[in-house]
Amino acid sequence: MSTLLGEIGDQLAGGQALDDVQTQALVSSDDLLTIGMLADDARRRIQGDSVSFVRVLEVSLGQKLAPVMVPDTAGEVRIVGTPDSIEAAVTAAQSLTTLVGPLGPPITGFYLSDLELLAEADGVSLRGLLSELRSAGLRSIAEAPVDRLRQPEQAFQAVVEANLPVTTVTVHHVVAPDILETFRRVSRWKIPKSYVRAFAPIPRKVEASEPSTGYDDVRQVALARLLVDNIDSIQVDWLMQGTKLVQVALTFGADDVDRVPTDENQDLGVRRVTSVEIRRQISAASREPAERNGCFEVMTS
Repeated sequence: MSTLLGEIGDQLAGGQALDDVQTQALVSSDDLLTIGMLADDARRRIQGDSVSFVRVLEVSLGQKLAPVMVPDTAGEVRIVGTPDSIEAAVTAAQSLTTLVGPLGPPITGFYLSDLELLAEADGVSLRGLLSELRSAGLRSIAEAPVDRLRQPEQAFQAVVEANLPVTTVTVHHVVAPDILETFRRVSRWKIPKSYVRAFAPIPRKVEASEPSTGYDDVRQVALARLLVDNIDSIQVDWLMQGTKLVQVALTFGADDVDRVPTDENQDLGVRRVTSVEIRRQISAASREPAERNGCFEVMTS
């Protein structure tokens, strides 16, 4: 460990913010193992050794709901797709709320950036639209892509005023070195932590001509944990990143796993049963698995 990184670690452990010189030294370092250790220490200070995960049933906009069965394993029912109107978004939330019932898992959905555009196109306030979705039964906005929001500060103010939290701040398509500036931008947002649950630092879209590497991905996870101190959880995606990268990321600062399938895969053998596999992967990373629902409430087995 370099002397400077050691000093940075001591400062972070003491709860002190990094100055610009220290931040630049951190992001410029190629000492991945040390950065990972610092991120893991930061994760432990915030979350202890607990790693949360959620099993998600995804329902596409426009999908006929009559044959949709919500399995008992689902901790969240998530609406996926881009609504072409406010009516379509509200109707989807209402329909799923009726289908799931008052004792079912929370209904989440939509990109905050898409809702921002819908409100603007219809000449209504974003706060009003979010309040309407909340009244329709939506419990949380699924994603807020930092690089697609037109007016982030105003959008999150509407989130707070409508009392409709955002589950995850995501990165849609940002490439290095811009990704690090994106992390800094997120860290400057003044948002109550109860209104943003997690930050997912690995971009959702990757150019086929410039694919990321495992090194890039875990480095981004670690730097996100060290730079984004205003959001409690750093999230990785079971379906998008795969089980092996997810497990490594849990030792580099991540503490939440999204989109674990609801299908138990019973016919593939006990080690491939989803509920067993996710817990096995988390435990193998020396963490304590905690299943949650879509509102980040821990579920009791």
